[in-house]
Amino acid sequence: MPYRLGDSQFAEFVLFQLPDALWAFALMYIFLVIWKDAKNSMKFIWVLIGVLFIYSIEFSQYLGSGTFDILDVIAITVAMGLAFYATTRSLRFGDRLN
Repeated sequence: MPYRLGDSQFAEFVLFQLPDALWAFALMYIFLVIWKDAKNSMKFIWVLIGVLFIYSIEFSQYLGSGTFDILDVIAITVAMGLAFYATTRSLRFGDRLN
């Protein structure tokens, strides 16, 4: 193994959970920004598709021969929550600029 993690939980988080969390955040943030002006039902459908897609990838590892980890599920859940929070904050900030 070229990288030695030792006993660092932070290094393991950065190596294993952070990539999942970052792409989940990015996908959810993009969906929320793209569909911000859509009717609530259309926005809900697209955001739900994004959430199901993100979780289905992780849970497919459980069903297959992948590397399912409950910490990944927690990390992507927190990341999606932060994406929701970030879009509500940025959209309110953008309204104040206009």
